[in-house]
Amino acid sequence: ALSSEACASDEDHLDSLETEEAQSSREELDQAVKFLSDARRRLKEADLADSDILKEVERSMGEAYMHLGNVTADEEKRESLYVLAKTFGVDVDLLGGDSDDEWKGIEEDDEKD
Repeated sequence: ALSSEACASDEDHLDSLETEEAQSSREELDQAVKFLSDARRRLKEADLADSDILKEVERSMGEAYMHLGNVTADEEKRESLYVLAKTFGVDVDLLGGDSDDEWKGIEEDDEKD
């Protein structure tokens, strides 16, 4: 069973997903996915299916799906977005449970690149 502290934390997280900021993030990420999907289709049509550019676009799509999942309250939809992220090579399992320590590690990795 979850402690009352863990339940409160989950409730706070779900409440934060109902804010205007979260809604705006979802809309912007959805637009990014559409843009990247269109770019991916065009690259494939231009016979650039093996290009580094296509790989980067697909990686970016995966990251957008992951972040979209992170700001989605509906658990089923969130999981399907994580599956899409994995399809494009993003290791969402690395995130585990959204703890601040895990995010800090990811941000540090990004700064090294």
